[in-house]
Amino acid sequence: YGGTAHSKLFRNVRERMSLCYFVSSMLDAVKGLMVVSSGVEFAQFDRAEQAILEQLEAVRRGDFDQGEHQAAVRSVVNALLSRRDSQGQMEQDCVTQLLAVGGWTAPEELAAAVERVSPQQVAHVAGQIGLDTVYRLTGKEEG
Repeated sequence: YGGTAHSKLFRNVRERMSLCYFVSSMLDAVKGLMVVSSGVEFAQFDRAEQAILEQLEAVRRGDFDQGEHQAAVRSVVNALLSRRDSQGQMEQDCVTQLLAVGGWTAPEELAAAVERVSPQQVAHVAGQIGLDTVYRLTGKEEG
């Protein structure tokens, strides 16, 4: 959905539609949230919001090809395995997993599990995501 240069949000909302300066999504496993962050010119906010939601709907429908799926899998696997290089990241992952699921799984095991995720599973999980809050941060002009 969003997080790398191969994601639907980046390729479509930022690059093809030019609606955002940046756009990505991240998961908070402890809170069970996915947060989409974007930098949008205020006049484009409604169009960008609609485009972001349309990309989620495309994932729900399974509207992505094998190349997109493999790029996402590679990105997640690489991120998981690179976390082994930082003691702080490993500690954070351990605490997060203990809080979220009550146990710890090694990065290699998580990476192997990610490699087995099918496009149908991605679409199924995306179908369980619902919009909760839209937050607009605006500036105040001086004067």
